[in-house]
Amino acid sequence: MIVFTSSDRLQHVLWRKREVIESYWEELDRVIGRILRHFGEDTTVMVVSDHGFGPLARTFYVNEWLSRRGYLQVKEEVEEKNLVKLGRLGERLYGFLGERRLLHPITEFLKKVMGLERLQRYAYEYLSNERLEGRVDWARTKAFSCVHSPHFGHIYLNVKGKMGFGCVRDEEREELRRAIIGELSTLADPGAGKGLKVEAYAAEDAYSGPHVGEAPDIVFIIDDGGCEVDAEVGSGKLFKAGASLTNWTGTHIKHGVFIARGPGIKRGYRVEKAGILDIAPTVLRLFGIPPPDDMDGRALEGIFTEDAVVEEREALTAFSKRAPEIDLDEEDKALIEARLRRLGYIS
Repeated sequence: MIVFTSSDRLQHVLWRKREVIESYWEELDRVIGRILRHFGEDTTVMVVSDHGFGPLARTFYVNEWLSRRGYLQVKEEVEEKNLVKLGRLGERLYGFLGERRLLHPITEFLKKVMGLERLQRYAYEYLSNERLEGRVDWARTKAFSCVHSPHFGHIYLNVKGKMGFGCVRDEEREELRRAIIGELSTLADPGAGKGLKVEAYAAEDAYSGPHVGEAPDIVFIIDDGGCEVDAEVGSGKLFKAGASLTNWTGTHIKHGVFIARGPGIKRGYRVEKAGILDIAPTVLRLFGIPPPDDMDGRALEGIFTEDAVVEEREALTAFSKRAPEIDLDEEDKALIEARLRRLGYIS
């Protein structure tokens, strides 16, 4: 598997430079062509994106909206802590370094000195604390949003017994959630003079599995992702044209790319209603391995020709009697553990 991240980085900042974007994709197409020539026509290849791209039209300030609706209460007086002042300076420095093309080398240096995990944790803690902790009256707040991905929105209910200063009782939780989802569906941007396409879901409708209780109570996406969501508290406005903290002109949208080529794959066939969760079952189908019962998604059977024949195989798992035993010495174990720790799988 090969991952190209440059398409994401480039389209975020140069979306309006169509000639640059088009020339990039032409070059990437040539690169992929050179890679494929090493494998020949007998190899099945898939090109998959985890999202699409489109213009970034506006930013929605969800906590300001919750505040105006009475769900979030802001303290009348907010004391600017040293952390906040330092953060404001950091934001200005971020822009200054970016304009002079110094941001990347300095970031790389900090990653080597501090480690990526620690650097990310400090940045996340600053954003979360600065935007929420000292500005919200938690004892009187029923719902709030915090820092996650800006490409879609999250709302947590301040449930009693679950949150530190929770005030929402269990018996009123569902009614409150339905009310917020209903109000989100009528969201409009006064500056644009039009309504917005809002898809809002309860956590149980968007996720499954044993950890649903850790998810936000409500997740939502506006205009298929073309409107980003910012969790800043006290912004004083509901919408802003373009991005909030960056100079991005392009952003993630829901519909991405899926291309398949190889033996037994139909030519010229258009896949309809495929999702990213369908990729893993489809790859297993290529190897003749039935997907596990607990795997999400479905095999995209429509992409295969009628005469496509795949020999069925038994999946070998860590619990299979046929799984090969691997004898590792202590040095190999230490190397594997260190790699998993760097990737964040173990702490």
